[in-house]
Amino acid sequence: MSLLTSIILIVGPIILGTYLALRNLPRKTKTISVTICALICVFGVLGALSNWKKEQEEREDKKAKEYYRTKIEKVELLGRGLLAKYINGLGENPELQHHLNTAEEYEKEHKYNEAIEEYKKCLFYPRATPENKVAANILMGNCYYSISKLSEAENNYRQALIISKKVKDKNERLEGKGPALGNMGLIYSAKGELDEALKYNKEALEDSRNAWDRAVEAGNIIKQFWALYYRGRSYIEMKEIDKAQAVAEQIKEMEKKGLNKRAMRYYHDLMGRIELKRENLSQAIEYSHKAISLLPYQYGTGNSHALYIDSLAYAYYKSGNLNKAREEYEKITSLTTGRIHYGDIYAKSFYMLGKIYEEQGNKGKTIEHYEKFLDLWKDADPGIAEVEDAKKRLAGLQKLP
Repeated sequence: MSLLTSIILIVGPIILGTYLALRNLPRKTKTISVTICALICVFGVLGALSNWKKEQEEREDKKAKEYYRTKIEKVELLGRGLLAKYINGLGENPELQHHLNTAEEYEKEHKYNEAIEEYKKCLFYPRATPENKVAANILMGNCYYSISKLSEAENNYRQALIISKKVKDKNERLEGKGPALGNMGLIYSAKGELDEALKYNKEALEDSRNAWDRAVEAGNIIKQFWALYYRGRSYIEMKEIDKAQAVAEQIKEMEKKGLNKRAMRYYHDLMGRIELKRENLSQAIEYSHKAISLLPYQYGTGNSHALYIDSLAYAYYKSGNLNKAREEYEKITSLTTGRIHYGDIYAKSFYMLGKIYEEQGNKGKTIEHYEKFLDLWKDADPGIAEVEDAKKRLAGLQKLP
C-alpha cells in the first residue's frame, strides 16, 4: 500500500464520518456508517504502520548491505598487501577511494595512461554515484589533456556534461558542469577552433555566474572568490579584457573587507594575465609575482602553482628576459602536487625551456628539453603546434655538427 493510499484511507473516512455524524440521519444508519468509516480509518492506520515498518526494514537492510560491502572491499584490499591503517582511512567506499588515490600517485609520476585506467575503474565501481562518475570523467579528461590527446579529453568532458544531468542535487550538478565547460573551451582553443571555444567559454561564464549565486546563498566566501576568478578567466579567454578587469576589481573590493587576505592572489593573477594581453609586460610580471607570493604551500591535488608560475614565466619570455623565464619554467618542472592537474603546463615547460636554451645557443640543453617534451607528448593528437615545432627544431639541430 502506498503512502498516498494510506493517507486517503485515514483522512477520507474521518471527514466522511464527521459529515455523516452531523447529518440528520436515522440513528441506526448513522451508527453503521460511522462504524464503517472508523474501520476503514483503522485499516488505513494499519497500512501506514505497515509501510513505515517496511521502509525501516528496507533502510536497515540497505545499511547492512552497505556495511558488509565495505567490509568485503577492505578484506580484498588487505589481500593485495595494503596496510590496514591506509585502508581504514579510505571511508565508506574504500575501493573507489583507493582507485582515486592510486590514480593521483600515477599523475605525480607523469604516468597519465596508468592514471586513466584507475579512473576508468571508478566508472565501473558498483556503488559509484552520478557525482562520482562526473568527477571520474573530468579527471580522465584532465589526464588526456595533459598528454595532448585532445579528442579523448573532449569525449570525457562531454560524458561528464551528459552524466551531470542525472545528478539530483542542483548545486552538485552545476559544480560538476563548470569544470567540463571550461576545459572544453581550452580544447577548442588549442585546436584553433575559436568559434567553438567561444561557445563553451560563454557557457562556462554563465556557469560561473550560477556558482557565484550559489556561493552567496550559502555564505561560502572561498567559493565566491573562486567563482569570480573563473568568471574573470572566462572573460580573458573571450578577449573581453575590460570585463575581466571589472571582475578583478570586484575581487579586490571583497578583499578590502578583510574576508580572505590570501584571496588577493586571484586579483593579482587576473591582473597579471590582463596586462600580459595588453603587452604591459613589466606590470604583468609585477602582478604575477604578487599572486605567487600568496599561494599556499603545496599540500594536495587542489594546488594551482603551475598555473600561476606559467603566467609569470611567459611574461618574462615575452619581455626578452630569458634567464628569468628559464628560472620560472624550471620551477614548474620541479613542482610536486602543484602541477598534478596541470600536466599540459608541465609538458610545455620543457618545450619552452628548449626554445630558451636554443635562443641562448646551448645546443645540448636544447636537445635534452625538446626530447623530454616530445617524450611526454608522444601520444599527442596529430597536428599539435608545439609538437610539430619541436620536431622540426630538433631535426634541424641534429643535422648540425
